[in-house]
Amino acid sequence: MRPRDGPEFALGSPERSAPARHDEPFEKALGRAIRHLGGRYSEYLALITTVREYAHAHDLDLRQAARALANQP
Repeated sequence: MRPRDGPEFALGSPERSAPARHDEPFEKALGRAIRHLGGRYSEYLALITTVREYAHAHDLDLRQAARALANQP
């Protein structure tokens, strides 16, 4: 499997994402995706904080909140 790099890859783009690992906690999946893209732990913390706050404010689970945030213009 070749690494996914370059500006065309974005979190949430289904045609470029890694296969889903069912029953994996959201935080672990997000951390894995960020590391895979060369991100830092500080970037993970910023993203998970935003997702948690959005989920709490809109009564969503973390995956639903992340999808909602990813679909915002």
